Amino acid sequence: MVQNNFARLKWESNPAFEPLLMRILAGPTEMVRKAPSRQVVRHGHENRWFYIKSYFYHDQLIEPSKYFFRIPSGRREWQLAPRLQELGIQVVPHLAHGERWNWRGLQESVLVTEGPAGFVPLDTVVSTASMQRALGNFLQQLHARAVFHNDLHISNLLYSSQTNEFCLVDLDNILILKSLTLEQRLDNLATLNRRFPLEKEFFEAYGEEFLRYKSKMERRTQRKIRESVPKKLKMLFQDRPAFARKRIGNKIWQVRRVSWNEKLESILKEPDEFLASRARLFKKGTRSTVGCADGFVLKRFNFKKVSTVIFDLFRASRGKRG
Repeated sequence: MVQNNFARLKWESNPAFEPLLMRILAGPTEMVRKAPSRQVVRHGHENRWFYIKSYFYHDQLIEPSKYFFRIPSGRREWQLAPRLQELGIQVVPHLAHGERWNWRGLQESVLVTEGPAGFVPLDTVVSTASMQRALGNFLQQLHARAVFHNDLHISNLLYSSQTNEFCLVDLDNILILKSLTLEQRLDNLATLNRRFPLEKEFFEAYGEEFLRYKSKMERRTQRKIRESVPKKLKMLFQDRPAFARKRIGNKIWQVRRVSWNEKLESILKEPDEFLASRARLFKKGTRSTVGCADGFVLKRFNFKKVSTVIFDLFRASRGKRG
């Protein structure tokens, strides 16, 4: 591996890719996925596609310091890729990994991978008998080597119709164990079955003895679908483009883009002054204060107990939960 510094990050990269690293990072990119603290972009170069996954921690209060004691997702995936390849499991090429630290902890983590030629996301293809057999063989290989993917869904699998092979992406939820239990195997199958129904041909390759557990797997799949609804709603709030993350003064706000104007900005700059001198108060209690003026309603949660402030360092505050 080659180590260097570029764009304020300390990098570790594959020697064959190192000459391209600066060009890929500095070149034009296309957004693939974006969230407040994470984004994925891609860059095309000479008929190759490179994916740049970035994790941002600099705007968060506690999160950066956690990584003094915990391996970040980007580095964990970087370290897992060669271990999986040694086990004979096909993963996307991992080319470079960079981190930026300061006294507060980890500020930014970046992982660069390449999309293998001929492979496409599993959710873009139509299931066939040969594909089901290939998927059964791939899952059997994973589980025979005691590899457990904690979030094995179709977005984490690439498929090549040319070679009838599968490839793993997003490795940070993978565990390499001593052996897998029946429940862990069924959990993987149930998660995958949610959006890619597993057919008879799959079980012929994976292991026909597991057909007797198919009804149990189906019940687990239905339970996972029910459990996923609150998570999807939370992701919708975090990722929806209608909202923007803005720092105003010493506070970070989630603001609806279409509502943003100078009047709202003045309220968010001095919310206490708005309640004290401009707003008509609907409620003034020990736990919260609610006031209205200029077409805006502002609710402030009053923290009277030191314990509440401490607990909110490790959980979502009442305002954020609302």
